[in-house]
Amino acid sequence: MKETIIEVPNFSFVMDGERFSGNLMLADLEDYQWDLFVNGSVDLEKLMHVFPQEGTTLKGKIKGNLSTKGRMSDVEAEQYQLLPTSGDFEITNFTYQDEDLAHPFTILSGKASFDPQQITLSDVNAQTGSSDLQIAGNLSNYINYVFKEEAVIKGNLGLRSTNLDLNEWMTESTDTASAPLEVLEIPKNIDLNLSSNIGTVHYDNMILKDVKGQVHVNDGIAAMQQVTFNSLGGRFEVDGNYDSRDLKHPKFDFSLGLVDVAVKQAFNTFNTVKVLAPVAKLVDGNFNSTVNLSGELGQDMMPLLNTLSGSGLVKILEAALAGVDSKIVQGLNSLTKFSQKSSNFSLKDVIMQFQIKDGKLNLKPFDITFGDYMTKVSGSTGIDGSVQFLLNMEVPAGVVGSSVNQAIAKLTGSEEPTNDMVKLNIKMSGTYSDPTFSLGGREGGATTSSIAKDAVDQKVDEAKDSVKNVVDENAQEIQDKGRAQLDSLINDQIKDSASNELIKGVKENVLKDKSVDDVLNIFKKKKKQPADTTTNSN
Repeated sequence: MKETIIEVPNFSFVMDGERFSGNLMLADLEDYQWDLFVNGSVDLEKLMHVFPQEGTTLKGKIKGNLSTKGRMSDVEAEQYQLLPTSGDFEITNFTYQDEDLAHPFTILSGKASFDPQQITLSDVNAQTGSSDLQIAGNLSNYINYVFKEEAVIKGNLGLRSTNLDLNEWMTESTDTASAPLEVLEIPKNIDLNLSSNIGTVHYDNMILKDVKGQVHVNDGIAAMQQVTFNSLGGRFEVDGNYDSRDLKHPKFDFSLGLVDVAVKQAFNTFNTVKVLAPVAKLVDGNFNSTVNLSGELGQDMMPLLNTLSGSGLVKILEAALAGVDSKIVQGLNSLTKFSQKSSNFSLKDVIMQFQIKDGKLNLKPFDITFGDYMTKVSGSTGIDGSVQFLLNMEVPAGVVGSSVNQAIAKLTGSEEPTNDMVKLNIKMSGTYSDPTFSLGGREGGATTSSIAKDAVDQKVDEAKDSVKNVVDENAQEIQDKGRAQLDSLINDQIKDSASNELIKGVKENVLKDKSVDDVLNIFKKKKKQPADTTTNSN
């Protein structure tokens, strides 16, 4: 075997008027040594008539020349400098189709030149389905890749396209509108850097415009680096990985930046938003966001929500949650007796921080406006549709209902309706499609009397603080004019409350039968000043 030498000094054939010729020397069948030169053109469709391949269609013309020689041991040792190779080829109207491709792959035109280290591609114009591709760059380790099954081809390519439909690559059906997506496998024997500039990309139900960035494909993983595009009315910036090494459990790990994206369009596009933020369906406005998200994809290339984890920040410059027919608005109006004008939420300069863990999206407290009233919101939504939210708001007692007003009047001894502000804790639970609402006081109670008591206690606390400030600021005047002047100042501070009981409570809680001297001493000690014990005003 080692001493075998095969020489074909001149071979040629003419196929339907096209000549192909060359010469070949093959020696040492234990460590293959070759010397090959070919020149001419081949019509692949005619060649397939001579050597048919079932289930495969091959068309097109290849014209050029190739000169190469070397030993297999040098290939295995990757000593490509010992493998002189050169040549140029031109491809026109090349088409490849087999049973695994939903659409044929066509190279309308392209050029390739060879040297021992790499293949240089230029002016390659290709098409598959509705996608067009313009490719330029180089491929290295190609000799090793041809001869060894486990070898990895490497390269740096520039990819340009006016329209790229990824859905056509991710389904076996030619009807991509109705066919479910399938897992996209990234070849493990390819190590490519792709620099992309694409006008339009179709992916699932998204249309991406002006796509630019770097994609590194290696060992079954596609890593995106500074990929930017326009979609959903805004701008996206993406870094992250898609890992197809385990086709039964493909994974993703992405960092996304979103600028001026429409909330409703995000809801209509992303299943994740539909499940974890269903209220987005009712929001008119745009948002900015930074998101870190990882998880597993199903066989339809959709995220498996129970595997999601991540965190992020959403900023809404200005938006509104409209819809008097929504169960959220109906439930709040029914509970609070708010007027019709309170049927809309408004969001302005809202910053929401969230975390996704164990199938729940948890929101840290943030402020929105419900009707005329500022409201602090916190809570969570789950992939099972469950909601647990707490809405803290401060509203006039009159808008809550007559029962709260009556309870406040009873506590204060006033017969007149009050317009005091009351703090409400509104609990929203159940599911988004069927929410339930309940009222609670500051201590978590759920009765009108507890809400009223909180309102009165708050008013008393405010009056106490006001009286203390008056005593402190008017200490000398009180000292000079006596207790009568102090009573007058107290009455002036809290006269707007229209409640004798409230005034009495403030006096008892603040003064407690103490003399003016005692009161002055209390406030002087508070200010860390020596007490004045020489004055004795009655």
